[in-house]
Amino acid sequence: MNINTNVYKQYVKSGGSTRKIPSYMFSGSEKTSSAKVDTFSLSANASLFRECGKTIKSAANEVAAPADESRIDSLRQQIKNGQYSVSSGDIADSILERIV
Repeated sequence: MNINTNVYKQYVKSGGSTRKIPSYMFSGSEKTSSAKVDTFSLSANASLFRECGKTIKSAANEVAAPADESRIDSLRQQIKNGQYSVSSGDIADSILERIV
């Protein structure tokens, strides 16, 4: 709570009259129309770094997602039988697709 002691001081100086006290002093706030506002801005590098951080968090959430047990069993069976193969191009495309 903001208590404006200037109101009381002005009241005492005026001899108990409120006619000489400006109305803004009764508002309980000492803010004026020339109040300053804080601002900030990010550099281009900071903005890029922020976007990269969001992308990394998104990718990490995908990796940490629970796996489908039936899919894992199917892959294990294919690997065991020698039927599982993936091209390096498909892996690279998948990685780039998630990043971009």
